Amino acid sequence: MTSSEDQDINLLKRQIVQLKKSIQSLKFKNSKIYRVLNIFNIITFILFFQYAILYFFSINRSTVNNRDISFKSGSQLNDISKIYVLYFNYNNYTFRVKINKQLPQYYQSKNITIVKDLVFNIPQKIQFDNDNRWFIVTQSLPVLTICCIMLFITIISYIYRLNDIPNSLFSLTFFNSISVLGIIFYTLYFHNFF
Repeated sequence: MTSSEDQDINLLKRQIVQLKKSIQSLKFKNSKIYRVLNIFNIITFILFFQYAILYFFSINRSTVNNRDISFKSGSQLNDISKIYVLYFNYNNYTFRVKINKQLPQYYQSKNITIVKDLVFNIPQKIQFDNDNRWFIVTQSLPVLTICCIMLFITIISYIYRLNDIPNSLFSLTFFNSISVLGIIFYTLYFHNFF
């Protein structure tokens, strides 16, 4: 055999390998597991997206009367600044809000507006009546962090079409399912189911 025939044979072998890979990819794309995993990933994306959107834009608001809330405040000292913590109980939930200055006593007699997400019903921010400042509920920050990280990973994997590759789709589904389970357990703990 000549060198040109060897090159042709090697080229044919590479083409055969590429054809086998494309056939496997098409089989995977037409399988039920591909559809189920992508639907699950889209549902988790929607859950994470609604949490982040409602957090940043404060859409889902509800006003709570002051008589339904009991306040307790305290201070936490560190070397740099004095941080005040406002604890308030509402419907058997205790929320902790950190603020950088002590609120006047009359704030505890005002009604508050609570922002919650739609699915997990976790309070995210509070606002006192006639005050433009929002105060972040510190228990909601870990959930927001997980949601933002998983939104970023999911967007990147769909932009670069990594969901067409079986191993990356399984990995994405695994991370999404662990994140959702963690948030569900946190929500159950937060709502005193444990």
